[in-house]
Formats: sequence, structure tokens, C-alpha cells
Amino acid sequence: TVPNYTTAGLKLTPEVVEATNEVCGGVAMTYHAFKGLDWFVKHYCDLRVKLPKIQLNVHLIFDQDVCANLRALISRKPDIGPLNLVLLAYYPDVGRASHKGLPSKAVYHREFPAALREAQEAGYQVAFSEGLMPYFISRPELGVNTDFAMRSEGRFACYFDAKGRISNSS
Repeated sequence: TVPNYTTAGLKLTPEVVEATNEVCGGVAMTYHAFKGLDWFVKHYCDLRVKLPKIQLNVHLIFDQDVCANLRALISRKPDIGPLNLVLLAYYPDVGRASHKGLPSKAVYHREFPAALREAQEAGYQVAFSEGLMPYFISRPELGVNTDFAMRSEGRFACYFDAKGRISNSS
């Protein structure tokens, strides 16, 4: 088993950086719009420098602002390069979340598919958590292979890329 973890990118001691480069397969940093795009870019770029051997993923929460946040990240591609994005399902009863953050029908049906195409055209790799499986099953026109979905989905943490390949959770 290869360890992976999620971080804000702050307060990584030299020992943690060394151990990460030695044994980890991937590190994820969650994009939070409230911290600001410039804050994210600075800390993401710092992580890329500190962890040059590690696959660096960006977690993006599929909430009401997913399209705006995705487009904000695309706008900074000259600064951060192409990203490995992992879309995480929004759970209104977890952490700081609330029902106000749920995506609208317009986001589900029109806005997100357009933003997803923009991200793919920008060279971004997009994967998603099992909580979004019903969405992608219901949207075959997005071209995401969900043929492998089975009843056990959601009983473990994992993510799926746009080609339907399953991987361990970041």
C-alpha cells in the first residue's frame, strides 16, 4: 500500500517533506475559494517545488460554486499548469457545509457539463469520488464510462477518472 494524504500545504516540516517524497504516491490540496485564488496558486506552486516526485491532485468540491471555481482554476493555468482534479461530492451535513451549498438544477444540467469540457480542453485530468457516481451514470453524454459500477460502490473511498478507471482515494 502506498500512502497518500490531503493537506493545506502549510506547516510541512522538512521531515514530512522528506518522508512524503520517499514513500508517498500522491498528495492532494483542496481548493477553497474563500481563501482566494492567489492564496491557492502560491501554496500549490510551493507544494510542486517541495514534492517534485509526487502526483499532486487538487480536490474540488462539487457544490453550487463548482463551475466558477473550476473556471477560476482554468484561468490560472499559465501559473499552475495543467491540474489533476478530483471532484468530491458535496455533503450538506458534513463540516461547514449546508443545504444552501447544494448545486442547482442549472449547474447539474447545463453549467457543469460546459465547465467540464473547458477543463478537459485545457488539458486538466478530471476524476471524481464515488459520491458523484449517480450523476455520471445519469449523464452518459459526458462520455464517462460507468459500466463497472456495482452495488458495492460507496462502501469504500475511491475515485474514478473520466475514462472510468478506478483508483485508491487520494
